[in-house]
Amino acid sequence: MVFSTKLKLALLVSLVLVLAVLLVLAAMVVHITMTEWCSVVLDAYRDVRWSKLQGTVVVILLVDLNRHLTHSQPKPRHSTSSIKATHSVPSKFGAPAVLFPLLTCTRRWSQNLLVINIPSFTYPYATETKGTEDDIAANNAARNQLWALQISKFLKKRLKISHTDHRPTLCSYCQQIDLSKLNNREPAKYSLGTWQDVLKRSQEDPKCSFCMLVRAFVWNQSQSWYHDGEASIEWLDRGGFFIDTIGDNMCFLNGDTAVSPLGSARLIKPCVDPEMIRNWVGLCEAHHPETCTPKLGLLRQEVGGEESHAGLKVFRVVDVQKMCIVEAVAGVRYVALSYIWGQVTPSLHLLRNNVAQFSKEGSLAALRHRIPRTIDDAIELVASIGERYLWVDSLCLIQDDDEDMLDGIGLMDLVYQLQELVLSYRTLVFTESCVYFRCRQNCWSEDTVYDRFPTVINNVLQSGPLIDFLADSEPSPLEAFSSQLVRYTGRKLTKESDTLHAFTGILRRLAAQMRSGVLQGLLTVAFDIMVLWWTALPRNIVPARKEGFASWSWAGWTGYKDIFCGESGPSDEADRFLKSRTYIEWYVRDPRVVEPRLVWDVQSTVRYGELEENQVGYRAAGGNPYGRDQVSDELATRDLQTRPGCDDALREEYIEEELRRRRYPFLHFFAFVVSIPALKAEFGQAPWAQVHQITGSDGAAVCGGLTLDDPHFLANCAPPHELVILSEFDRYSSFFDDGVNYDRKIFWVMLIVWRGEERVVAERRGIGILFQDCLGLVLPPGKTWKEIVLA
Repeated sequence: MVFSTKLKLALLVSLVLVLAVLLVLAAMVVHITMTEWCSVVLDAYRDVRWSKLQGTVVVILLVDLNRHLTHSQPKPRHSTSSIKATHSVPSKFGAPAVLFPLLTCTRRWSQNLLVINIPSFTYPYATETKGTEDDIAANNAARNQLWALQISKFLKKRLKISHTDHRPTLCSYCQQIDLSKLNNREPAKYSLGTWQDVLKRSQEDPKCSFCMLVRAFVWNQSQSWYHDGEASIEWLDRGGFFIDTIGDNMCFLNGDTAVSPLGSARLIKPCVDPEMIRNWVGLCEAHHPETCTPKLGLLRQEVGGEESHAGLKVFRVVDVQKMCIVEAVAGVRYVALSYIWGQVTPSLHLLRNNVAQFSKEGSLAALRHRIPRTIDDAIELVASIGERYLWVDSLCLIQDDDEDMLDGIGLMDLVYQLQELVLSYRTLVFTESCVYFRCRQNCWSEDTVYDRFPTVINNVLQSGPLIDFLADSEPSPLEAFSSQLVRYTGRKLTKESDTLHAFTGILRRLAAQMRSGVLQGLLTVAFDIMVLWWTALPRNIVPARKEGFASWSWAGWTGYKDIFCGESGPSDEADRFLKSRTYIEWYVRDPRVVEPRLVWDVQSTVRYGELEENQVGYRAAGGNPYGRDQVSDELATRDLQTRPGCDDALREEYIEEELRRRRYPFLHFFAFVVSIPALKAEFGQAPWAQVHQITGSDGAAVCGGLTLDDPHFLANCAPPHELVILSEFDRYSSFFDDGVNYDRKIFWVMLIVWRGEERVVAERRGIGILFQDCLGLVLPPGKTWKEIVLA
């Protein structure tokens, strides 16, 4: 067959076009296959670290950005098809293995991805655009489309939210955010219209991917659709996109090229990198030697030829090199492990009969199969970061030796205990999703790059001065006590019996600063303030009685506890309150001591030290143990008995029997008492508070309010109800967070209930206020003087 030249040329052109089309199709198939394969494998590997805890879990959805953008963009040095898998399995704390090496790129093409803490997910987004205005517009459109596409994939894969058949897009509001700026942007608020608009654009076609993401983000925060009104997303100066949140935010994964840590992030490696932890410790030592170096001595030292009572008698640690228990020397450098035992006692723990065995070199290595996994991991970690000694309670305190346990538990502020985030100078926090290093100046983590900029404070994670560390010298110890109490009482302990033990470190530190003793978790130098505590947020955690602790202490009840410490004002006002607005001479009865003894007296001042002028507390003198002066006529106790007697043998026998049975101290005192006819429905404006009205004898007047320790009190105890007048104050300033204020003089009152038919021992059931001008509306005979034994 003979073909003309023109026909040959036409056939050749057609063949070239067909081949070109086939090559393009083949390239598309290879690209899609490789992209999805890489995404799935990386995604599955990252699931090993998945956690329900809030924090950063980075999932890679890897895309060859060059194939999605116009040809005006530079090409990366390697294509996606050059990626190869590695199959090595990392050890728990070994050198991190790389499952897939990411694209090796120029600085201009380094990975610039967006990390979103929902917990965090990762989306790719390209950077820079150069060329004509048309090129810029085309590239912006391509980027917006890529962004919409990747969010769409995530929404479908993770949240099971689909775009249906419509092409993913970004609405005009979300395009204005201009994601190409990455974190190189000034603080700004970006309008999203109204929340109803966001909801509409996330539900109706064509759906906006970013609006769908915002909706998912907000759902994660409130577990319901957000609210009506204007909607916006804000880039804050502390870095990241925020939607009315504190810690959860969106930031860019551009850690390798970031010129600032604000709003930047990096990938979390598949396993913990010991070198990163060593770097964190080294940075802290180099930059914060004054604030982050412990000041307190650990072991007891000789002072003037005599052994001091401050410090531990013996401090044992695990030597992770010799794998045995050793007694540490003064100045030893060690790592302490804070963890939760759970319901089962560790199978391997220190006892009197195995101390000698565990002290032999290699003894723990031979028993390693019996060491709990958490402790075993800690041993491995300590060794991997170049440290030698580890303190862990189950292996360093003799569990069947009461003296050794009490010595260790009583001085936990020198080691750590459950107050580790408050008392420690440097802390490593391990969650299933991320590792954090926190010191008294900053906070670094696997997913942020603040350690590359160690002088910049991480304000997203509330680090440095923003954290309520307990300072060696607190400017306001009373406020510090209040703050720490609220935080601590919200925690759930494995054993309720550890309620005071786990708070001992904080108590000892504050007691030393205030020159005070401690009684059932209360500082005795300001006892009249300390007894004014109540249940905060009672609707969140319903309070209940704890056995083994006094009802008059916060330790005797579950739930968040707040206290008048933070409301009593500056030190001079708190001092005036103790000096002129209190009147009770508090005595304590201990199961080990028969005679009542004063909670505070002159000997207390000798024992704990005389207060300085700016310190809050009792200033005892002569026959005035609580240093009171100028008490009002309403609280005057002239010619009244204030010291409990022990003359009634039957009564004393009953009290002593109750002390032995309950095994905690009682308060024994005289006080003014009134009876009220009823407590009625709650009053106040805040929905989270529960304050009940005190009703007057006329049945109409509101004479004050009470917050109950026991929410079942009204159902179990018929009126009338008995109130002990504790002290007075010149106003009520929404102390119970009920949203109301009264510019009226008040009495602080305690609701009590008598236990047993003998009516010898009472327990506290609530705290409240009684308006002084309503004193005439209490039940007859009015205000009476009464002896109280409070269990």
